[in-house]
Amino acid sequence: MNLTAITEADDVARLHMLDCAALLNCADFAGRRLLDVGTGAGFPGVVLKILVPSLDVTLLDSLNKRLEWLEEVSTVLALRDIRTVHARAEEQAAQTDFRESFDFVTSRAVADLRMLCELCLPFVKVGGQMLAMKSAQSAEETNDAARAVSILGGRLLPAYDYTIPGTSITHRVVRVEKNPLPRPPGIPGALPKSKRSRCKGEKELTLLGTAYVVASGKGGTGKTSLVAGVGAALAAAGHRTLCIDADIGLRNLDIVLGMTDRVLMNFADVIEGRCTLEKAAAQHPQLQQLYLLTAPMSLSPGQIQAEQMRTLLQKVREQFAFCLLDAPAGIRFRLPSFRQQRRPSHYRHHHRFPPPCATHSGP
Repeated sequence: MNLTAITEADDVARLHMLDCAALLNCADFAGRRLLDVGTGAGFPGVVLKILVPSLDVTLLDSLNKRLEWLEEVSTVLALRDIRTVHARAEEQAAQTDFRESFDFVTSRAVADLRMLCELCLPFVKVGGQMLAMKSAQSAEETNDAARAVSILGGRLLPAYDYTIPGTSITHRVVRVEKNPLPRPPGIPGALPKSKRSRCKGEKELTLLGTAYVVASGKGGTGKTSLVAGVGAALAAAGHRTLCIDADIGLRNLDIVLGMTDRVLMNFADVIEGRCTLEKAAAQHPQLQQLYLLTAPMSLSPGQIQAEQMRTLLQKVREQFAFCLLDAPAGIRFRLPSFRQQRRPSHYRHHHRFPPPCATHSGP
């Protein structure tokens, strides 16, 4: 199995080993916990473990064959406090014993920095650091990721540039420190008091926006196009509108709306407390009243319960006049997970919006 394109021993020593060793100039790893995301051939996780024996290392990768090889290497080298985890980073981040549990999270040649922030920062303790090994020409990539860093509770630290000994190759370590996520009081962006109504003899009630679930029995019926078109029309008419892509793993509403570069967080991040709804809902660049909340790339079975979705939808309806939910194709999607309890009849008669939750089936 080819773990690296570099096979000559001297080149491996210089271009891999010495390259990874440069991280020792960025932080004190002694006695700390480190997670190496997308570890591949163990760079930099195994190298740092060899150089700092007291470092507790976890190697995360989606390919089990690599991990089996790394386990053999660890046994041959008699390395202790080092373990492998076969999983995708976005899935493993949902595990409570991994979330915000590591002093350092490293990555080398894994993904674009903006994506790395989404994958790695959930694992970092408050006060810890994400260390991304990049080329020296990554300044533009770092600038493009600045918004993602901020939303995910990070702060960019001065980058560390270095030249690999014995070569003229210059690389950079992008350092991101994890800060506590801001928790503003109250519910941001709630409907103004002018949209509150009180029925005779009743306490003051808040008028909620309307949620529509767009579903179909199979794919290719135009659900996503309908959600995008209606959402844009409502926003153009001055209605604060949120489109939710609920198609986990096959999301594409961001592409249809031309918002791929603006989507950073998803509805699972809101439900599990990693981000507020206000932060996660991305605003359309042209239609100021149109927002998008996308789906996670993957989701473990049972990770999100129906009650959590109902709570999320309640928050959405308190902040938006309309919510359009693009459901996954097929009959496996359970509409009851998104339904709300019916409100008293005397309140519905005074409601200015359509019924609380309606469903449109694709053609």
